Amino acid sequence: MTRDPFRFEGRYYRTGEASLTPKPLQTPHPPIYVAAVSPETVERYARRGLPILADPAAPFKKVHGAADNWHRIAEEAGHDTSATDLVVSRAVWLAPTVEQARADQAHFEASFDRSRIFNEKSAPIDSKTGQVAKGFEFWEGRYLKGGQVGNDFRWEQLEVIGDPERVTGQIAMLQEFGFNHLMCDFGSTRHIPFEDLAKAITFFAKEVIPAFR
Repeated sequence: MTRDPFRFEGRYYRTGEASLTPKPLQTPHPPIYVAAVSPETVERYARRGLPILADPAAPFKKVHGAADNWHRIAEEAGHDTSATDLVVSRAVWLAPTVEQARADQAHFEASFDRSRIFNEKSAPIDSKTGQVAKGFEFWEGRYLKGGQVGNDFRWEQLEVIGDPERVTGQIAMLQEFGFNHLMCDFGSTRHIPFEDLAKAITFFAKEVIPAFR
């Protein structure tokens, strides 16, 4: 919000008069990132010069393509992207050894009911067709049908997980894709006691973060 009070009267939404409190520290506002990974959303926000946040449900190959397309389309639209940071979100887990990381992953998955998050009620439905919205075909195929996202797929294509060497390499790969910020999800789908989660985050901070300073 760069105007205060703010008012928006559009075709589908009306805010009325709204005021933001407390005021943001940055001027004119904090950095804005838009969740996007489908070709349509990437193109839409690239043309506006708005940086994207790629979600954890998209595999490495797909977020790589999203970053490439964003930069290409943004530059075609006349935006200077040289100083723009993109963000990618990943489920992250670090263990002392690869073997332990794989065992931890299997344990986490066995105790997690994925259908609670990915089901018909959470599907993005196109109101005109009544079908899953265009651009979410991958989401529909991998998650809505269930049972297709196995541990091997998640290990190789989806999660930042392993020992310090492997995790550091995966983050470096995402950086090469064009993502300068990583949003780490250590526990939203894992039943972990707070103390163990705190230890895991501290271990990550000690073993991985120094490589990117």
